[in-house]
Amino acid sequence: MNAKEYENAIRIQLDHLKNPEQAVKIVRETQSIEGAKMVARWFIFSHFLFSQPNWKNVFSKKLFSKIWRLCISDSVSGYV
Repeated sequence: MNAKEYENAIRIQLDHLKNPEQAVKIVRETQSIEGAKMVARWFIFSHFLFSQPNWKNVFSKKLFSKIWRLCISDSVSGYV
């Protein structure tokens, strides 16, 4: 598999299968920097979402899109 295929495998584990443990395993095996960034963003977003007192209400469409843009912005990616 090439780097892009590993990144796709990581994305599938996180976004579709909700399996961060397997995603982390793939990142460790491949030492993929982009994969590590994806995993870090996933954990940051999950922590933010579930640390809210009323997390079900936080998951509104408008707020979700703002948080997602923040998570994938270059300023955040530079720190991950």
